[in-house]
Amino acid sequence: MAALWAVGRDTAEVLPRLRDLLDGDRVSWLSKAADVLAQIGPPAAAALPRLRELLDHGEWVGVHCASALWQIGGETEAPAALAALLRAWQHNPSTGTHVVACPDLMGQAAEPALPMLRMQLALPRRIGTWKASPRTRSSSVPVAPSSHAVPKPST
Repeated sequence: MAALWAVGRDTAEVLPRLRDLLDGDRVSWLSKAADVLAQIGPPAAAALPRLRELLDHGEWVGVHCASALWQIGGETEAPAALAALLRAWQHNPSTGTHVVACPDLMGQAAEPALPMLRMQLALPRRIGTWKASPRTRSSSVPVAPSSHAVPKPST
C-alpha cells in the first residue's frame, strides 16, 4: 500500500484497501496501514474511528495508530493520541524511539508528555527499537526530540 500511495497518490484507490487492512488482526499490516494513512493526512479522516478503536490493540499497533490520529485529525485527536503513546511507552519501553517521534511533530500539543520525556532523557541508556533479551542486545539510542517539543523548564 505504501508504494501504491507513493506512486499514484490516488486516495480513491488506496483508502478502501487501507480500511480493509485495518479490519484485520496482523500487527504488521495494521501498523503499516496506519503509517500510510498518516502520510495521507486529513483526506483519510474516514479512518479515524477505526484508528481510535485500535489504540488498545497492543503497544505497537497503538503507537502507529496514535501517530496516524495526530497526522489525520490534528489538535482534536491530540489527547487520545498522546495518552496512547505514553501508555505504550510505559508498558513497553522498546516503543520509545517511535513514541518520541510523534510528540516531536505535535509541538505544544505534546506538553502533557514533558515529564515522561524529561525522565527518559535523564536516563544514561534508553532501549531502542527492541528489548534486550538473550537473543538481542540493548541499544543506546540518543532520543532527543527537537527543542520545540521540550521547552526548557522555567527558573
